[in-house]
Amino acid sequence: MKSSYLLLKPIVDRLHWLNKAVQRNLDRAYMNIHSKDYVASMILYSSIVSMILAFTLILGSTVGMEPLRSLSSILIGVVADPLSSIGLKPVAAYTLALIIWMVIASTIAFTILYLYPVYVSSEASRRLESDLIYTLGYMSILYTAGIPVERIFSSLAMVGDAYNVRSSALNIVKSVEFLGRDILDALNEEADRTRSRAYQAFLRGMSTVVKSGGDLKNYMIGFSERVFSKYRDSIEDLTEALDFLSEFYLTLFIVMPIVIVVVAVLIGLAGGYIGPLTARQLVDITIYVVVPFASLAFILIIDVVASRWKL
Repeated sequence: MKSSYLLLKPIVDRLHWLNKAVQRNLDRAYMNIHSKDYVASMILYSSIVSMILAFTLILGSTVGMEPLRSLSSILIGVVADPLSSIGLKPVAAYTLALIIWMVIASTIAFTILYLYPVYVSSEASRRLESDLIYTLGYMSILYTAGIPVERIFSSLAMVGDAYNVRSSALNIVKSVEFLGRDILDALNEEADRTRSRAYQAFLRGMSTVVKSGGDLKNYMIGFSERVFSKYRDSIEDLTEALDFLSEFYLTLFIVMPIVIVVVAVLIGLAGGYIGPLTARQLVDITIYVVVPFASLAFILIIDVVASRWKL
């Protein structure tokens, strides 16, 4: 990524607002990457994706290899045909359609790369919350044994992988031991960084209890009870959502493609068209475009639903 920044340094240095937003997302995802390096990689990789798409479309238009030729013809035609109808020459319409698809591909790739740290931070938050009850139990045991708060987080920084809290504990330890900050400031700073509302509430409450000299053991036990209650409710909600999605997947991604292919074949035997498409083109689009991308979208939906399994 450093080489990407050196290559695109004059452009990246001007994107102050984007660097700031990306750095915030990277910090929340605990990704040790500078925002300028990541932004440069976003620009470079999205440009490469657009060039690969352009090469694929040109190759499909010039080489009679199915289904690449049909897909290229359909994608170019969707944009080029309306342009030709308003008076543009075929070559100009084809070139402009190619440029438009390059922009679309670049935008999609850029957006995916921008949202990737958000996805990582959300996934880390979900894993942290799913193990939060065990983290609280571990911390409660250490505090009962007389270990101070700072040493509790030092212990979590060493064994925190088992509870998916190691990165957060490391940040707190670094703030206290290397930057010389007070433990209360370190707890509040980490609460501002994390995307987990439950963990954020725990850190803020812990900071308040430590500051006021309250009973931290009772606070941890009480918070653990509330977490367990929400944990049970979230599992029930997730089960109901997955039951609905399994029926939805069976209908839309197994039955529907078979019906479309059968209908297209029957129409093709009769020599008919489905709108502007031939039966063969409809089958190709269904098999090579609709089903793969719809399945990918469904996987993302499942992941979003699972990520809502929070406390």
